[in-house]
Amino acid sequence: MASDYALFAATFPWFFPAVACCFGACVGSFLNVVIYRVPKGESVVFPGSHCGCGRPIAWHDNIPVLSWLLLRGRARCCGRPFSFRYPAVELLTALLFLVVWLRFPPAVAVVGALFVACLVAATFIDLDHFIIPDVFTIGLAVAGVALSAAVPALHGQTHGTAGENAVAAVLVSLRGLLVGSGLVLWISMLAEAVLRKEAMGFGDVKFVGAIGAFCGWEGAVFAMFGGACVGTVWITLAWVWQKTAGRRSPLTPPTEAPPADDPADADSGPIHENLEAATLLAGVIAVLVAFFVPTLHGISGHHFLFDSFRSGALALAGLLTGTAVVLWIALLLPFLFKHDSLVFCAMRFAGAALAFGPWSRGLEAVALGTGLAAATTAGLWAGLRLLNRRRDPAHASAPEIQPASAEPAPADAAAAEPVALGFGVHIPFGPMLAIAGGLHFLFFRDAVRAWFEQFTQVL
Repeated sequence: MASDYALFAATFPWFFPAVACCFGACVGSFLNVVIYRVPKGESVVFPGSHCGCGRPIAWHDNIPVLSWLLLRGRARCCGRPFSFRYPAVELLTALLFLVVWLRFPPAVAVVGALFVACLVAATFIDLDHFIIPDVFTIGLAVAGVALSAAVPALHGQTHGTAGENAVAAVLVSLRGLLVGSGLVLWISMLAEAVLRKEAMGFGDVKFVGAIGAFCGWEGAVFAMFGGACVGTVWITLAWVWQKTAGRRSPLTPPTEAPPADDPADADSGPIHENLEAATLLAGVIAVLVAFFVPTLHGISGHHFLFDSFRSGALALAGLLTGTAVVLWIALLLPFLFKHDSLVFCAMRFAGAALAFGPWSRGLEAVALGTGLAAATTAGLWAGLRLLNRRRDPAHASAPEIQPASAEPAPADAAAAEPVALGFGVHIPFGPMLAIAGGLHFLFFRDAVRAWFEQFTQVL
């Protein structure tokens, strides 16, 4: 069968790319339904496509791109205009499917088509509503790990037996999932601690983890920092447009007010406040200690600067991995945790434990790291509590309020607050992550992986 496919593809080299392009346009038409209905909680299957006036759209008026051009962007039944974004999404998806088919072997191309389709849907939903539904974060992450086992070539694992390749590919996918979500989560937590406000939506944390499940940890890191670069260009263009045209830029989605704080999710007392700060500082201290004391990770005998960087990199990897493991346990098994603040404390503590004692050195190192993390956290908690009492003597006499049991808000309802840089431009970060993740998957995967391999060899 493989030989027949190769012969047919060689005889008619245009056929399969054309099929991929047409199929991508049809998928893009379906994505328009997904983008419109999923945030509203509506079914994407029933009812069928219908006009704003309520009348169903005939099949011959629902041909991707072509129908919009023939009808000149207006509904046949009532003459209402259809947004140009409908054919734009269809054309974009068609082009992405074509590129995926031309750049990858068939099995990887099918997985890549699913990946880029989800990126397109998540991008436009985030632009419209400042949210990324769980189906495009948690669901995409689970799909990435499962498809890595089914198609090991997705991560370049093709040299061993089928079982060995599947296991190796799953490990690469899990590493990307954990490093990606852990990296964004720690950046978000540190920024929130410094800025005293939410710096990044929680959906972005899960979204980068999902990108890492398909692209590996290098792709997750590229998506995070590449997304920042894309966002800088986007914001600059939007700001220039607003200054020159004197009106809102079309690159800027409508600004929504951030969601109101839920009193049930607020911290219940000073114990939680001090514990959150203590676990956050414990993670930072663990990485700093590893940098200045490389022998903690068993690294010695080379130049001190190289030893420090290697030890710090190991500690950072442990910090991100430990944090992300607890994060995804909480996401997949939410009934295990009854209070959001305790979840975040557990995540930061697990990260600090693996930063002090990486699992790669065995269970003894993990036990030692857990002990050091516990001692550091306890010392910081006691010190912060004493400091707060000195600053506010009322805490010394006031009874401590025990945390009330509260169910966390549904993850799919957590809105990502738009990025606001202080000059009238507000954008969600999800589209930037999707653009950078898509570029990495399609064009820069091998180059980025080779660069990271050279960097690790130098260390």
